[in-house]
Amino acid sequence: MGKPLISILGPTGVGKTDLAFRLACSLDKANILSVDTGSFYKAATIGTAKPPKEFTSRVRHWFIDILECQEVYSVGAFVSDCSSILQDLWAEGVTPIVVAGTLFYYYALVGERSFSAVPSDSTVREKVEEKARVYGEEYLRQELRKVDPEREKNILPGDIRRLTRALEIAELGFKPTEAVVTNKLDFDINLKIGLKMPRDLYRTRLRDRVEYMISAGLIEEVQDILSKTGNSSLPCLNQIGYKEVCSYLKGEIKNKDELVEKIFLSHWTYARKQMKWLKKDESIVWLDVSEKSSGTLLKEVFTLVQSTLENR
Repeated sequence: MGKPLISILGPTGVGKTDLAFRLACSLDKANILSVDTGSFYKAATIGTAKPPKEFTSRVRHWFIDILECQEVYSVGAFVSDCSSILQDLWAEGVTPIVVAGTLFYYYALVGERSFSAVPSDSTVREKVEEKARVYGEEYLRQELRKVDPEREKNILPGDIRRLTRALEIAELGFKPTEAVVTNKLDFDINLKIGLKMPRDLYRTRLRDRVEYMISAGLIEEVQDILSKTGNSSLPCLNQIGYKEVCSYLKGEIKNKDELVEKIFLSHWTYARKQMKWLKKDESIVWLDVSEKSSGTLLKEVFTLVQSTLENR
């Protein structure tokens, strides 16, 4: 069988989860590996749009519901664990379908992006996170500039998580730009299938998705997490949708209409960043999902996959 990799890429909410499931059901033996840091958390379901139970009961999904709210899963730990699972699947003759939501983790996995090999230290991390809460983003940036100005320049405004991680590495005695490795995943082919749709249609779909999450109980889901933990700074709440609901519950967002708008804009900004990254990857085979029925799309993807597997 060799070591094939089938990757499904595209912006958030474009239909990657559904296509991956239907493709897995069509193939002889296939598993799905979810590369979505939000779906790692057991308590975060509605706002992360996890695969429904009807999907996970029929096809094995990896990396869904593996973390408690307070846990952190570094890119290095994920790459190591996922690489090991892929080797086992290939040995068993199972075709892995990778659904790439968190692109940094995905490109680190396939060896196209370097990442920090320094293990996370919870004590140091909590100390840095406390500084972030007390002093804010600009203080973190000033501290990082002192030890690694190059890394600070490359972290986008508002990305507290990467600032925190960079300072954690610095506190442990490393320069973030020096403590990096590249994964050596020995697949023999990686078929990258990208899903896209026209901008206006996608924006409408994204807004509808947010409204559905609110109606499905996203606010109540966050309330339940807070009632059990009492901590709005947990890693599982530091993601799109959950952050905004926390602000809403604190009274910082006035009403549900404003909440929907805030979450929509956050998703839209994130999706634009995803597409900007993906457009640089010339190896992706792009398919416009707006031009095809779900059955036609599956048939086209299945034919592409079969042809790739047979001719590699």
